[in-house]
Amino acid sequence: MQINKFSLRCCLFGLLFFISINQTLAQGISSETINSVKVFDVTTDSNFFPYHKLLVDFLKFQRVHKINNICILGEEFTDRTKSAWIIWYEGKKLILWDGHNEPLSVSRRILDLDHDVVPDIPDINGSNYLVTRAWVEQLKKRCEAQGTKIKITKSELKPIKEK
Repeated sequence: MQINKFSLRCCLFGLLFFISINQTLAQGISSETINSVKVFDVTTDSNFFPYHKLLVDFLKFQRVHKINNICILGEEFTDRTKSAWIIWYEGKKLILWDGHNEPLSVSRRILDLDHDVVPDIPDINGSNYLVTRAWVEQLKKRCEAQGTKIKITKSELKPIKEK
């Protein structure tokens, strides 16, 4: 009987912990609060400096030939690692970039805003790739407030003609 009471207590504790975490996430506590993420400026960080050229190269690779508006939000974590979220508005993509002159086309996460975004946390259903609409909106707001806004013109996207 002693073991059953212990098992029951463990199960109840686990259930209460699970409910508490879900309520915290549902209340919209930001990942910034949970992870103590600090925003940094990609335009002054040497590991992210070739951002403009990499954006143009990525858009050329995507065969884009129109004006594009992009926002980059650099994030530094408590372990001092850095990454940047790139919001490509016209392409409806979120790209996670780790810097270091890495081509954006090989980024570890390229989210399609039409297919990889779900309404709520339960809709993620165990996926490690889907994100919630609220998370995307929060990221967009943070980028608009603290990120680097870039406009890539049509002339920058023209292929170089060989002679």
